[in-house]
Amino acid sequence: MKLVHPLRITLAGIFSVALAAVLAAQSAGITLTRKEPETALMLFPSNGLAQENLAAAIFEADLVVSREAEGAAQTAKPSAFASYLSEPLTPEVHAILALTQGRREVRSEVISRASELDKRETMLQGLVLQEYVNDGNYTGVITTLDRILRVRPSRSTELFPVLSTVFVQDGATEQFAGVLNGTSPWHEEFLSYAVRQDAALANLARLRRLITFGNVEIDKALLRNLVREGKVETGYGLYDEIFVSTNESAQVGLLQWDSDFVPFDWRFADGADFRAQRNLDSDQLQLYVRAGQGGIFARRIIKAPEGPFTVSAQHEIKPQELADDVRLFLRCTDDPQPFFEARFGAARFQQLVNDIPSECSFIEVQLHARAWSGKSALRGLISPLRITQ
Repeated sequence: MKLVHPLRITLAGIFSVALAAVLAAQSAGITLTRKEPETALMLFPSNGLAQENLAAAIFEADLVVSREAEGAAQTAKPSAFASYLSEPLTPEVHAILALTQGRREVRSEVISRASELDKRETMLQGLVLQEYVNDGNYTGVITTLDRILRVRPSRSTELFPVLSTVFVQDGATEQFAGVLNGTSPWHEEFLSYAVRQDAALANLARLRRLITFGNVEIDKALLRNLVREGKVETGYGLYDEIFVSTNESAQVGLLQWDSDFVPFDWRFADGADFRAQRNLDSDQLQLYVRAGQGGIFARRIIKAPEGPFTVSAQHEIKPQELADDVRLFLRCTDDPQPFFEARFGAARFQQLVNDIPSECSFIEVQLHARAWSGKSALRGLISPLRITQ
């Protein structure tokens, strides 16, 4: 499958604008040849390296004005050709001369041969990248971008949008799995960038099944963002396959108070006047609600049981008469309105849930508490909820 046309447009724009800055950085140096190529040529007309830097300077100046790489290359061609005659292995010259070739097959041949001589020269690698884009070569695009970013990690801001456009294509995940192996800092930086791009989330979930990201915060963000975008089934499948295996919540029917991988683990209220947190000395949840405060203190998403089920828990709510002000809500993830509500009441909470909406694949479990103004603060300990059928 060919890469989409907007990717070619994006690449052309990015590299046309960026080449000038790259060449400027590369032409900096301490020698006269690099700092003042015209002066160096006056002293030694056969200085091929000085001709290369002069060609790069001409190309850079024209590109800044025209932003048209082929036209800038034509302007710099005489100096580039003079450099080639004296120093035939100079990579920037090969890149400039390649841009002057009118026939695509000739240009491709020049770029291919020049790339065999130098795998690090940024401008030349940019042309190699464009060739791969034209051919719809995912592996070549990814490998070339990896090569560029290893040499010029500061260019990630420019290149990550390009890389992301490639990443979202069908069939690209396996190629990325072979490159994003953690051997370069940009690998993790790209994952952090991609997890914020809605279009990349589905392929990131596929990629996470193939490789380890090496950063739990990226894993957490991926799960959150999948659910936010309505991809609850994809997020839950990833959670159940990879993350729950090392999590106490793996116990069937027992919803331990784990909060590592929200929203499939618990998310707790954490305010000074209204908070819930796992007890450090037991498996219970500590609850505190100051008078006048209230709301949802714990919530998580579970896969909907197949048929009626019972929810149960032990608790110690103080003062005891406020136990009725602690409630359980159940809602389908695609419906903001709860389909079930029950008060905690006595020390043992146990409720049968008979009717689950037919289209309900995933349920958000919500625990709600309120301490009324003018009354005592509400405190409590609650055991993990158990779901049985």
